[in-house]
Amino acid sequence: MAHMLAALVLALALSSTTHAQINSPPPTLMGQASHHLYSVPGVVHAGSLATFFSCTNTTDNAIRVGVEVFGPGGGAPQNDASATSLNVSPSGTAMFGSTAAGLSPDSNIAIGLISKGSARILAGTMNGFTDPNPRP
Repeated sequence: MAHMLAALVLALALSSTTHAQINSPPPTLMGQASHHLYSVPGVVHAGSLATFFSCTNTTDNAIRVGVEVFGPGGGAPQNDASATSLNVSPSGTAMFGSTAAGLSPDSNIAIGLISKGSARILAGTMNGFTDPNPRP
């Protein structure tokens, strides 16, 4: 019985950790309030494999954008989204990612080895970015 209770407590703890990213308010980006625009599953950084995020600003004003990466169990972010955030100029595109052969991101999001992670794209406004995963 004690083993079952311990397993249940562990499962509940892991469940709440996994959902911490979704339930936590987005961090500020260089002192500016931010909004959670998109969730991205499948983040990888291992050897020559990496995940990159391209963000295009479709407005007439610059917008601060950041990427916050989480490990497979959720919990605390693996990087500092504020420190690696960028101002994206009107009609401009910025690429976020970790350095990999042949690609040079505008912002290195500085994550360690990770597989099966997730990320959330953050911005100072809810409008103005093209959706990387359009829905019907």
